[in-house]
Amino acid sequence: MKLARIGIAIACLLIVAPRVRAADYPDHAIRLVVPFAAGGQTDSLARIVGEGLQRRLGQPVVVDNRAGAGGVIGTESVVKAAADGYTIVIAGPSTVITQPLLNPSVQYDVSRDLMPIAMLSAAPMLLVVNANTSYKSLSDLIAAAKQKDLSYGSSGPGSSMHLGVEWLLKLTGMKAVHVPFRGSSQSLPSLLAGDIDFLIDPPITAWPLVESGQLRALGITTRTPDPRFTAIPTLAEGGAAAFDQLIWNGLMAPAKTPRSVIDKLASQLREIVTDPAIAEQLDRAGVPAFYLDAEEFSRFIDKERAKYRTIITDSGISIQR
Repeated sequence: MKLARIGIAIACLLIVAPRVRAADYPDHAIRLVVPFAAGGQTDSLARIVGEGLQRRLGQPVVVDNRAGAGGVIGTESVVKAAADGYTIVIAGPSTVITQPLLNPSVQYDVSRDLMPIAMLSAAPMLLVVNANTSYKSLSDLIAAAKQKDLSYGSSGPGSSMHLGVEWLLKLTGMKAVHVPFRGSSQSLPSLLAGDIDFLIDPPITAWPLVESGQLRALGITTRTPDPRFTAIPTLAEGGAAAFDQLIWNGLMAPAKTPRSVIDKLASQLREIVTDPAIAEQLDRAGVPAFYLDAEEFSRFIDKERAKYRTIITDSGISIQR
């Protein structure tokens, strides 16, 4: 009888303990993992948002850059961490969608091993060509690519830029050879040198070259026009009717993190990204604010996964590391 009472007491403690910890959360530093090198867009987003969380929660938020394997290494470290809200990760299309779909060596299942907290940022990308070429519109590029094989660059196999162009090829009947690079710092100079014919790239890196007259933007990747690029048609308007692609980032936590912790973080993040001063910082960093709560973010990820699974299947792309 005594042993039974002890067992019941222990069981009650196990049930109540996570709620107590969540109510007191946070009482020490939070580690925010960025699965890419310092200095990029994702890192900038993490540092701006991390600083905001630190001010609001009253505890340090330590940005931990764990780069490697297209973001897989850093993301895996969070999957294996304690589900207590003290280790969270910046997630994006590569780490939670395309790498798990493309690479059989990825050990985590996002729907099983991670919990969405909130989506923080989303933006269109730009389809650009060298301004010295004769391509004035997407239809010009489509016509050329149906007559001869063109070449396009990306930030690496399986990147959003790579899969975006593959989707464009499928929708338009274009033919083009993929030339992978290690990021925009390599692919854009190649485009300027005339070594490749076109690419899709984020505005933070491509737009200054469009404004300077070195590149020409033939379209933006979202179906909804962006007020920042009013003179540029969407790719859907230009001849790829179903095309709609964003680059985005959000925060995720290990599965089984207490819901009250997720909700607390999400509510703080909403206040952070809707603060006009912080929104301006995010715009300057090339990661414009776009907030979705945990449930909305989860539904968004499901739609993104379905879209990219179709692109990958139709294109026959695979990656083995």
